Amino acid sequence: MKTLFVILFIIVSHCHCLACGCIGQSSVKKEIKRSGIVIVGKILDKEDFFVVDSLTRIKISKVKYRIAIKTVYKGRFSTGIAEIITGTGNGDCGFEFEIGKSYIVYANYRNRLYPQGKNVREYLYTDACKRTRYEDGKELSEIEKKLKPRVQNP
Repeated sequence: MKTLFVILFIIVSHCHCLACGCIGQSSVKKEIKRSGIVIVGKILDKEDFFVVDSLTRIKISKVKYRIAIKTVYKGRFSTGIAEIITGTGNGDCGFEFEIGKSYIVYANYRNRLYPQGKNVREYLYTDACKRTRYEDGKELSEIEKKLKPRVQNP
């Protein structure tokens, strides 16, 4: 019985509980400061994939979107295409982009696909707690008060 309790405790304490916990939304100024990149671009396609937690063997769903960059406000890119990874949006704070639509994307670089995961090649990540949204003139005006836009040339 004691062994079962210990095993359950380890699994539960390591569990990736699916609950998005952002409260409110930060201002444009705060979001710019806490984001590694701020870009505007059009979503080209998406790829669903799974990561398997090495301890619990639970499959964790992720989505990779390719975005054609139109404007860079913060960050540097060597090509006109960026890849953004996020959750699926099923309680994991993932942001669901629509293919063919243009977005303002606030993102950060990460090197783990989930908190206890192994290090991977650095990638861009965004979620529903960031200010990522459809391309919006009012939002762009706020951004341009703080940052100078650069048109991306592929």
